[in-house]
Amino acid sequence: MSITVMRSTLEFMRFCYIWPSRDEELDPPKSYYVKFLVVLVSTLVNLTGSILHLSLVSIPHRSFYHVAEDLITVTAQIGVYYYIVVYVPLQRKAARLYVRLSNFDNFGKPPEFDNHSVKLKYLAMAYKTGLNIVVIAYFSEPILTRHICERQNAARHFEDICGLVTASWMPFDISKFPNKYLFYIWQTYSIYWTYEGSAAISYLIVASMEHVLIRIWHLKSMIKDAIDTEDDESRRQQIARCMEYHIDIFELAKEVDGVYQRSLFVHVLFSGVLFGIMGFSILTVGMSIKTISLFVVWVGAAIFSSLSAQRLYDGSISIGEEVYNSNWFDRDYKFQREMITIIQRAQQPIRIHAGPFAEISNVFILTIFKTAYSYLTLLKASSK
Repeated sequence: MSITVMRSTLEFMRFCYIWPSRDEELDPPKSYYVKFLVVLVSTLVNLTGSILHLSLVSIPHRSFYHVAEDLITVTAQIGVYYYIVVYVPLQRKAARLYVRLSNFDNFGKPPEFDNHSVKLKYLAMAYKTGLNIVVIAYFSEPILTRHICERQNAARHFEDICGLVTASWMPFDISKFPNKYLFYIWQTYSIYWTYEGSAAISYLIVASMEHVLIRIWHLKSMIKDAIDTEDDESRRQQIARCMEYHIDIFELAKEVDGVYQRSLFVHVLFSGVLFGIMGFSILTVGMSIKTISLFVVWVGAAIFSSLSAQRLYDGSISIGEEVYNSNWFDRDYKFQREMITIIQRAQQPIRIHAGPFAEISNVFILTIFKTAYSYLTLLKASSK
């Protein structure tokens, strides 16, 4: 059995060396992990440069502007590296999940699957287009604001290298031609890989939950057809199949949760902190294209994941509501007991977790922003 769902996203991840080649997806060789590690190490320039700049330049000079900018870069970079690094060791498990999402042998393909797949494809295209615009804006700001940076250096008596993607310090001279331009290209490559790769994983999370959701819609239509069937034997066979499908969907959702909950834990660890630092930077220094770009990328990933998890939660509960609102009570006693079993099982909804401590839902977004506000308040109090 092969993977047929979410192929364009997986091919892009293969281009980034985050996903193995098509014939190695189910059993990747050691060379896949070696290539991934080589690419990973080659992109550490922004994280390393920002940490060195923060500790050796910004903090010693007590520059709130540069400290805030460096903290945003460091926090965001650690977050996206975490997002990618915890996903790759689960690649085999993810591949088995995608195979299962591609398999309709047991219960048939949902009637709306093809239309839903087209919508997900367009969503992937819109997601990637929007991300590309954000990344290009992130690259462009240092060039567009170079003269502002130079004036700020003169006003603050600060010797910073203007025109780089992120403020960096290196143990070698990067201020001269062509080192500066080569370093800018290196930074661009690093930013592109980290944010495009993590965004692809973020989309896979959303798409996987949507593929489970469409099976829930399919199950609800099957239950309705079974209840409306007049022949007792045919009705019993149909509802037995529905009960098997219900169990299968819950097991599938558990696999989705198992593959992605470590990656989603990034929002517990970093999103609130990052948004708090961004808010502090905007209030004390002012808005910048880079800060807004990062905010759009991060908040988009959090919101899309939370909305899909909430849809999955609501959809799993709606199975019981579908049964309860039907005419199942007009059927024979044995059939009624089976309907009660489905209603009881639906009372335990599908939950997608962000690590061991949190569930992803609409409320989770509010929790992130509450955390961000707490960090913003702390930073404002500390800066006085």
